[in-house]
Amino acid sequence: MGTNMINWQSIDNKIFEDIAYDYMMGNYPDLEWTKTKLTNDGNKDGERVISNLPFNTTIKYWYEAKYTVNTQKSIPKSHLDSTLVSSLLDGRVVVIAFITNAYISDDYKRRADIFAKRRDNLQIYYINGEEIENWLSENPEIEERYFKTHIAQKIEYVDKIEEACFLDKYNNDTDS
Repeated sequence: MGTNMINWQSIDNKIFEDIAYDYMMGNYPDLEWTKTKLTNDGNKDGERVISNLPFNTTIKYWYEAKYTVNTQKSIPKSHLDSTLVSSLLDGRVVVIAFITNAYISDDYKRRADIFAKRRDNLQIYYINGEEIENWLSENPEIEERYFKTHIAQKIEYVDKIEEACFLDKYNNDTDS
């Protein structure tokens, strides 16, 4: 861990859920987020339910916070899949935001995006630790509240695109 990075080990899962709530309220205030209970939360940490739509329709926006002390490892898919399954069973979820202080692997993102495409209108957003640290650097009062520090700095990062090998079928026929 660098000297200018947040000390994630100084907090716990409950505090990270509070940080995630503040992040969602700060970035999407029009949705008026509600935190869920700490236990039996339905595999989400916060939601916004919109019910006053035409034809008695209800839609839901969810976020799920995933905290880890090991920010160098991706969040395991087993920790994220339960939220996807719960959204399917609920049937009214149109947005899921996964928020983590680490990162979500590109492989998982591809897998979850395939799941979302099979649902008519589900969108999934991935908010990783670098984005949270950038947000904290822009909101020092929130960093002070949770970490008692002012060390978060904007992190310049490039999306990490995994190298992929695509095997194309070539027609080796020289007559064409």
